[in-house]
Amino acid sequence: MVTHDLFAARFADRIILFRDGKVERVIAKEDERYAEYMADFMA
Repeated sequence: MVTHDLFAARFADRIILFRDGKVERVIAKEDERYAEYMADFMA
């Protein structure tokens, strides 16, 4: 799924963030800081 909706992105197994056409960060649910990343994005 490709989305700009952060609420919808919460249901994905991983989130890939792009900036200026390049991968900036990959966040996987297995990542120990996943909940922290999601809280920051939803704020």
